[in-house]
Amino acid sequence: GAASPGWNLLGNPYTSAIDWDLLTKTASVDGSVYVLRASDGAYISWNGSAGDLTDGIIPAMQGYFVKATAASQSVTMDAADQVHASSTYYKSDNTEGTVVVSVAGEKGQSNAYIQFRDDATKAFDHSIDAYKLFGYSAAPQVYTNDGENIYSINCLPYNIDNYNLPLAVKTDFVGEYTLTFSGIEDVSSNLVVKLKDLKL
Repeated sequence: GAASPGWNLLGNPYTSAIDWDLLTKTASVDGSVYVLRASDGAYISWNGSAGDLTDGIIPAMQGYFVKATAASQSVTMDAADQVHASSTYYKSDNTEGTVVVSVAGEKGQSNAYIQFRDDATKAFDHSIDAYKLFGYSAAPQVYTNDGENIYSINCLPYNIDNYNLPLAVKTDFVGEYTLTFSGIEDVSSNLVVKLKDLKL
């Protein structure tokens, strides 16, 4: 539809999990995948190396969203793309060069990933960035914003100087919220990271 062109709901038809990274995608299918987590109504994403959808494993019979930037694109699932994972969802380990920003409150938590890569640009990279999708979760939501897109996974080049990356939190309830940051030590040898409070 005109309001959100390119978004497609697909499904895992197998009785076992599939690995998003193994699926065959045509050139204009974005590299990130999105799953609505039933336990809290939040969307989780995976870009091939970072995100809350651990290792890109999509459980049996699970629906998932992908975005295409051109018509007549396809995602092909073969029997060889199946994996036999017993767990469905769990938090992924931080990958090198990735800062994880978490916001937590009484209603739950969410994560935003800022990943530094040699193949990234400051703009939206269709093969590695992931949009922030809001589900029906009551948990606070954290995301980054480049002025044009909002991200759950934002990949940036290492060679950036004096770059301001807006970080935002969306909450539906008055309460106390905690921001935590992990992985900064993995990028601190190449970058100086500062948090600027624009509220106070």
